[in-house]
Amino acid sequence: MSKKELMRYKVVSRWIDGLITGSEAAELLNLSYRQVCRLKKRILEEGESGVIHKNKGRKPAHALDDEVRQRILELHQSERYKNCNDVHFAELLAKYEGIEVSPSTVRRIRLAARIKAKRKRRPSKAHRPRKRKPQAGMLVQMDGSFHRWLETGQNPCVFWPLLMMPQEELWPLFSVHRRTLKDISS
Repeated sequence: MSKKELMRYKVVSRWIDGLITGSEAAELLNLSYRQVCRLKKRILEEGESGVIHKNKGRKPAHALDDEVRQRILELHQSERYKNCNDVHFAELLAKYEGIEVSPSTVRRIRLAARIKAKRKRRPSKAHRPRKRKPQAGMLVQMDGSFHRWLETGQNPCVFWPLLMMPQEELWPLFSVHRRTLKDISS
C-alpha cells in the first residue's frame, strides 16, 4: 500500500469512527464528497484493500506484447531495415510486416533497448543575410499605415516610410488619400 492509499485509509477510518465529517474527509483528501463516500463503502466492504486501486499490477489493455516488442527490435536491427529512421521504420512495419505501431512507440522501444538513433539531427542552417544592392534605389522597403498623424488635419493620412537599402536612408512621405505605389512614384 502506498503512502497516498494509507493516508486515504486513515482519513476515511476517522470518518467511520465519527471523529470527522464526510466533507472534512473530502477536504483533507482533496476529493469530492461523492468520491469519499465511494471510498467509505469500499473500506466497509473490503477493509484496507478497498483503497488500493483495482488496476494496480495489471498490464494496460493497449500495451504491446513482449513478443511484438522483441519482433520490432529484431526487425529494427536486421539488414533489411538498418538505415531507417523511426518514422520510416514504423511505416515499413505497417506496410510489409503487418505491425501497426506509431513512430513514438518505435522510439520508446529503441530507447528502452539502448539503441541510438540512426542519424543525429542536423543543426539548423543559419539564415543567410541578403546581399546588399550595389546602387541606390535598387531595393526599397516600404510600409504604410493609415492614421491621424497630423494634429491639425481632420482627415487621416498615410505615412509611408521608404527605406533605401544600400545607404539605409529613410525617406518619409505623407499622403492624404490612400494611394498605390504607382501614385506615389509619380
